[in-house]
Amino acid sequence: MLDNLEKCGFVIVYSQFNKTERDAIYRLSDFYTLFYFKFVEGNDFKDQNFWSHNLNAPSVNAWQGFTFELVCLTHLQQIKNALGISGIATKSSVWNTKDFQIDLIIDRADRIVNICEIKFSIVKYGITKEYADYLRDRMSAFRAAVKTRKSLVNTFVTTYGVAVNKHSAICQSEILADSLFS
Repeated sequence: MLDNLEKCGFVIVYSQFNKTERDAIYRLSDFYTLFYFKFVEGNDFKDQNFWSHNLNAPSVNAWQGFTFELVCLTHLQQIKNALGISGIATKSSVWNTKDFQIDLIIDRADRIVNICEIKFSIVKYGITKEYADYLRDRMSAFRAAVKTRKSLVNTFVTTYGVAVNKHSAICQSEILADSLFS
């Protein structure tokens, strides 16, 4: 059944870094179905101005972030083009533990691994001290767990880029949403 859903474009299968096919993650990938389950099913729409009244609601923000992540994951070739690595053999995956998640890993044949953080924001994304510390801890945990000697590069894929501040140096490369559609 999952194979049929994948062939029809309703789910995407992501392998987990350094894990077997059995550990793959299945993710709903049909944009309308995602929207339907989040906002249509079970909603009687008595509020004719639902969108203007809920523009900053946590549920809308979460849906925007999840949908942007899916847009990015379905535009992997454009991400590789923006990184300038379209001619390098790569393997894409995700990584999840109890404490950490990596949205996208691009393992490159040139012994570099792009650890991609996908962030939706209506302005440039600001990295806080706490978030920078989390990214450092995640990078250390990833390196220890997968026992890699490859260079790890923190890469941000954002709607408008990363705001320059005293913590933004943790972002070693960035890709803006416009790059996904060129």
